[in-house]
Amino acid sequence: AHDYYYQVQGQMLRTDLEKCDFVVFTQKDMLITTIVRDTVFIEQMLEKLELFFNDFFVHALKETFFYRNYESFSF
Repeated sequence: AHDYYYQVQGQMLRTDLEKCDFVVFTQKDMLITTIVRDTVFIEQMLEKLELFFNDFFVHALKETFFYRNYESFSF
């Protein structure tokens, strides 16, 4: 899926919309297409986001803000 599809589906999830208009504009033309909420896609996207958060982001936060600065904390 195109990156914009992830963005549009995520925005529809957060705003609780069932469809939206996606606009592509250039100096020569404009295209408007209706995108319908894809519940299966959104569920798969949320699973991937949860894995990323738990497997990488949490570790990076701990590494950056706790483990590297462990000596600077006074207990």
